[in-house]
Amino acid sequence: TGKVQLRVPVASLRTGIAARDEHLRHESWMNAARFPNITLNATATKKDARTWTVAGTWEMHGVSKSITVEARALKIPLALSKKAKFGDGEWVRVTATFPINITEYGIVIPGGVAPKMNKTWTVTLTVSGTTEKPAGAEPMAESAVADVAVPAVPLAAPGTKYKFGLFPQNTN
Repeated sequence: TGKVQLRVPVASLRTGIAARDEHLRHESWMNAARFPNITLNATATKKDARTWTVAGTWEMHGVSKSITVEARALKIPLALSKKAKFGDGEWVRVTATFPINITEYGIVIPGGVAPKMNKTWTVTLTVSGTTEKPAGAEPMAESAVADVAVPAVPLAAPGTKYKFGLFPQNTN
């Protein structure tokens, strides 16, 4: 078992069109000022042969719902992590893809785009982590899986890609 919290700032989502980004953040749509983050609070994990089952809550637009998703963890070979200059430690990449019906979270699709917008978004989360604390990072919490501190690192590094809806979204 383990606990993880992942927050994606709504203001960091990028569709590739600046005007559409502004509409997405506007109060009539995702309302980034009132609901600044999309949050996954994983409260339980279970490892099977090739996947992890992650259970917890998904919070978006001020609504929290229970969610269970399948995630795959891939250990990144040391030679590859060094070549990519990831930093010290053993690295792992965890990926989960799951559907979210945005209307169940109180998001109303504006009438003008409703015919073009799918109410079910496919969310793909890809997170990489290491066993070594990055230089200058302060511990946030103790890991429930291992007795090591989880470092305080930026929630989303510039250029991180999230896949919400039909097209990938990028952070600043």
